[in-house]
Amino acid sequence: MQKRGRSTAASSSGSRSGGGTRISSAYELVAEILEEYPYSEWNRYVFAAGDSENAGSDTTESVMPLMESIDANLHAYVETQPGGAAPNARHADEVEEALGNTGNIAVARVSEPGDVTDAIYEILSTEAEGDGAATAGEAASGLTDGGERR
Repeated sequence: MQKRGRSTAASSSGSRSGGGTRISSAYELVAEILEEYPYSEWNRYVFAAGDSENAGSDTTESVMPLMESIDANLHAYVETQPGGAAPNARHADEVEEALGNTGNIAVARVSEPGDVTDAIYEILSTEAEGDGAATAGEAASGLTDGGERR
């Protein structure tokens, strides 16, 4: 069966406490949206970006279990820190330390506009490094299995 392409982005507009947004609210929404797009039929790429200031233990208790439960070709998180990392910016580090070796997790950091292209390349190259996965160009075009996409 050919897979069709689907990228989902959601903003994490959850409650603020302890210096950060509750990032898991975005992943909860992604999980709900992706119920309509079975992984067996769709290529699924989950991208999130933020300043990495997540509320309390939300990353370890909620976000990482959600990332592990959402079947996707790739989960990507881009930390945006103009002028350097904030003291409470731990989300990207925690995700990378716990899940960075799973093969479908990519973390990139952006501190200035010129870093954006490098971050995109780094994320798409992560998928290309997997077991016989697509090249970065194929991943960017959504043609990871040679099939057509909608």
